[in-house]
Amino acid sequence: MYSPSGHRSPAAEAVQTDLEMGYTLKEFETVLQGGFSQAGSGFVLEPAGSSRWQISIPTHSTRITLTATPAPPRILGAFSLPVLHVSFVFEPPAPETRQRFFERFNRYFHKGGG
Repeated sequence: MYSPSGHRSPAAEAVQTDLEMGYTLKEFETVLQGGFSQAGSGFVLEPAGSSRWQISIPTHSTRITLTATPAPPRILGAFSLPVLHVSFVFEPPAPETRQRFFERFNRYFHKGGG
């Protein structure tokens, strides 16, 4: 199974999904370490280096590695919007776990809009 923006490793032991987000690294860390992974979320967040985190789910064997990399801002006239590249690696790539993760992730990281 492939996601629209992801790919499987050759051994199909991991699936990577990449997103481009309108967040600064500090904003991303605040949401990730706050409401997204709060007690009762079902996700256990641990730092794994600079701009890198490991997420585990105590009831599943899947481990998720997040890596965030700041990119140059997007300039739209007088506006400057932050750009953050975020990579998610799911090991093993259980589809139901990925779906559950991204449902929560999208709920907490959604900005504005209608």
